[in-house]
Amino acid sequence: MKKFLRLIVICFTTMPFLSNAYSCDRFLQKYKTECDIQNRYLKLKAGFKKHNVDIDFLTEFRAIRFIARRDMKRTIKEKPKGFLTWDIYSPAPKTWLKWEEGNFHRSIVSAEMQCLSNKGKGWKFSTASLEKLHEKTIGGGLAGPMEKIPIVKGLFPKPGEIRKRGHANSGFMVRKWMKRPLNKQEVGLIKNFELKDKDGNPLVRTTMLFQIPDVGNYIKKYSKTSRFGSFLSKKFRGQAYGQVGYLRSKRVPYEMARLFKHINEAIRFYKTGKRTSGDSDFDDFDYKRTPLQVVADLQRRYIAIHPFHEGNGRMSRFIQDMLLQLFKLPPSPAGDLQSDVLTTNAVYRKETVEAFKLAMTNLESCLKQYDKGGKVEPRCTHMYKAHSSESESIKADKNKFLEVFNDSISKIKSSEKTKCIGKSKLQSL
Repeated sequence: MKKFLRLIVICFTTMPFLSNAYSCDRFLQKYKTECDIQNRYLKLKAGFKKHNVDIDFLTEFRAIRFIARRDMKRTIKEKPKGFLTWDIYSPAPKTWLKWEEGNFHRSIVSAEMQCLSNKGKGWKFSTASLEKLHEKTIGGGLAGPMEKIPIVKGLFPKPGEIRKRGHANSGFMVRKWMKRPLNKQEVGLIKNFELKDKDGNPLVRTTMLFQIPDVGNYIKKYSKTSRFGSFLSKKFRGQAYGQVGYLRSKRVPYEMARLFKHINEAIRFYKTGKRTSGDSDFDDFDYKRTPLQVVADLQRRYIAIHPFHEGNGRMSRFIQDMLLQLFKLPPSPAGDLQSDVLTTNAVYRKETVEAFKLAMTNLESCLKQYDKGGKVEPRCTHMYKAHSSESESIKADKNKFLEVFNDSISKIKSSEKTKCIGKSKLQSL
């Protein structure tokens, strides 16, 4: 009997330690997918730490937060023995360094949020805080070319300023951005865009989009028997050219304020389980969504609003990463999520979950290489610190950029004034 009681005591005293080893946060436990991803990420962080490697600086994992997978694949194919991520986009390395500086400013904002939250003072996302982050990220020479032309620069908001009445509307030229016309299905998705403004109007517009008739619908019986009919039905398939428009400038301030209300409501709901009542701005807020679904929806809504003239993709990912950090989930693998406007809510949510799972799988394959010892793939090396298996030229270039990177971050740390976190915490970021 004594042995039995002793066994029970041992079980009860050791269970908490076993359950907490890689047990996801309490609020995530009812969301199986998010819980699994958090557990995988925590295990991976611990695994890489044994090799003195910071998981957040692994080349592929970090690069995919800023650049499209297609660009990374192209570079790997061109340079299979090793590549420098900051050479992908021009001007190099200024563009990449500016993105890293912006990401560091984002990490400071996240730390401030967490600090104020821990002290019970609260902190909320706002347009003002985003404008400040945008100015620090885009305001150092990476602004768009149109802003530098004196005659028209007044039509475009400055870095750190969202679009408003009097500014030019924003959009993207289909041929330039996609290298092809929109197909019939994509045109339908835009015309019936699911995300709406407060008045129920689609956030994305087709006012400058010109669609070619789908001739095949009119000559079905000739398309199979006539060469000319077959040619026409293939050539004119309902594709579209021109510009897809984002939310009109005059509507941006209000919809941005509403977006941040949704972001803050999501944080409040997942932390406390409480809902805001009596506010019509939350009539379209879906409380049944999982955390990753909310993150996907809010990023997609931000892109449809497109508040700034330049840098909206990066800013949307910074917002995502701040939310993910609050949820203690890994940063967004943005490079695998490039179809935010030209898809549906359901598809984009699914793609987001799959992208996170893929990122964890890729990290797990990298960890196996470290555990095995010896050579590791370039995508698995530290982005800025040379690995012993890399060529001397790659090592030299990495060391050179690391000096520039460290110097840039040190300057930010010395000049940044924080409200909540202390100097020691700032230095540790």
